[in-house]
Amino acid sequence: MKIMNLAIFTIHEYFRATGFYVELLVVGAFLYFGYGNTFYNKTMPVDEAYFIMGLISCILAIVTTYRITNRERNRRIHIIMTKALSRFDYITGKAIAAFVIDFVLLMIVFVITYFYTRVSKEYSFSMAIITMIPILLIYFQVEAIILFLSPININKSAFMIGFIPIILGFYQPYGILKYILPPIQQLIKISYSGFIKSSDYGIFALSLLYIIIFFYLSCTVFKNREIDYDLS
Repeated sequence: MKIMNLAIFTIHEYFRATGFYVELLVVGAFLYFGYGNTFYNKTMPVDEAYFIMGLISCILAIVTTYRITNRERNRRIHIIMTKALSRFDYITGKAIAAFVIDFVLLMIVFVITYFYTRVSKEYSFSMAIITMIPILLIYFQVEAIILFLSPININKSAFMIGFIPIILGFYQPYGILKYILPPIQQLIKISYSGFIKSSDYGIFALSLLYIIIFFYLSCTVFKNREIDYDLS
């Protein structure tokens, strides 16, 4: 209950402070420049449409998670953390808040993509919703990485390190790197392939492992952090 209350408070406070304008700009820019004239004749190929959705998912996860956690680097974090709220509750509440905001935006992108690209010709609406599962896994991977490297855990310079595995994950690396970097490109391909092969389960497992490891690291680092270091 504490987690959900914190998530609701965070969403409400974040909306009052920002109006979600950065997230809306990201979605609007990608829809306008990414889809362009294909809106009028619905000619965008399915693979390109899902690549754009995967990219939007990554950008939203980076922007919202960073902005929400960065807002807590002031005295307010000391006030919040002295109200019988565990470190795990705090991290989880912030992660849920970021996800809820971005999930609504991603569903808007999905509906627009479905009706204004060739996705509607390839899949039924219910099947297309199922194909969003890999896109959501991409989101959770990136969110977990950014949460671990966010200002409430480390510092702003360390946050930039998170871009390296995320960017490399888009290029579907080969060899041993395929089992080390987040499988972003592989998940995008699964989302529009229409069926799941046996090898895809390994990609799902790697994705879940990434999420678990980085979320665990986020909680561990934050647990050992001095919550009043900003009070000096």
